[in-house]
Amino acid sequence: PIVANTSVAKIEILSPDGIIDGCGNPIYPKILIKNMSFENLYTGIIKYTINGSSSQYQLWTGNLGQNDTDTVLLSQISTNGGVSHVIEAEIISPNNNLDINPSDNVDTKLFQTSSGTSINITY
Repeated sequence: PIVANTSVAKIEILSPDGIIDGCGNPIYPKILIKNMSFENLYTGIIKYTINGSSSQYQLWTGNLGQNDTDTVLLSQISTNGGVSHVIEAEIISPNNNLDINPSDNVDTKLFQTSSGTSINITY
């Protein structure tokens, strides 16, 4: 079923963004979910990918009233080398429904990783 109101959920990538110092692996994306509906938002599936790699999915559950937000730290994802990267995140199936305005359900960010060296420190 299609939800009758204009938009159920909005997603925004908070990080990574800009230039990340160090080797950059792994990356733990952080996103913001906002409920755009007058009905509470209880569930959604977050789909995300870096550099067009295989999509990863993470279930979000909570209780957001209208215009409320939640910050979500996603599971790690690798940049697989290189310097310039693209991350895309999307919220799908908000409250197990379709959103009739999916234009704000997807966000894309460009970011760069600078080269660095990993070291082990022993105590």
